[in-house]
Formats: sequence, structure tokens, C-alpha cells
Amino acid sequence: MNFPLYLGHTFLQRTLHTMQFTHLFVRVKVNKQLVVYSVEDGKEAPRAIFTQLDRGLNQYTLKIVGPKGTHQLTPFIGTLGELIPILTTKLHFVLIRWIEN
Repeated sequence: MNFPLYLGHTFLQRTLHTMQFTHLFVRVKVNKQLVVYSVEDGKEAPRAIFTQLDRGLNQYTLKIVGPKGTHQLTPFIGTLGELIPILTTKLHFVLIRWIEN
């Protein structure tokens, strides 16, 4: 069990909800990833992916996911504490609620 990853999961989920992103959820993927997602039309829609780096358990890369499911690696590497503000400010467009039909 990757304990730092599960601590990161709790930290990320609570931080997003505290920031009023209550439509977003976080899950742990077995390959050292934290996936931020929403539920759209009953299906999971990934929004961002934090991948834990091998060189340090507290270091992550950040990918954003477009509405069509395309992944785009960002140039940002750091701790969750450093990356969450980047995601919620510079890259906030991937987190906004989708308009329901």
C-alpha cells in the first residue's frame, strides 16, 4: 500500500471541497495516480491526473484532461500543496461544471 498516495488522496479531496469544487471527486489508481473527476451523465469524466514520481513520494506531475478525454501533460512538477493552486487558478477551466442539457 502506498500510504503517501492515500494521504494525498484525502488532502486533495478535502482541499477541492473546501474551495467549493464539490462536484469533483478524487480516486487512487494503482499506477501511482490521483484522478480528479466529475460524474457526467452517470459516467466518470476525468478532469486532472496527478502522477506520483519515483524520485520522491511527495512529488507529482500534473496532466489535464479535456472534455473529449484527451490528456495533456503540463510543465508543472511539485507537491500537491504546490500543484493544487496551479490547477485551481491557472488551469481552473478544466474543473468548471459542465452545462447539463
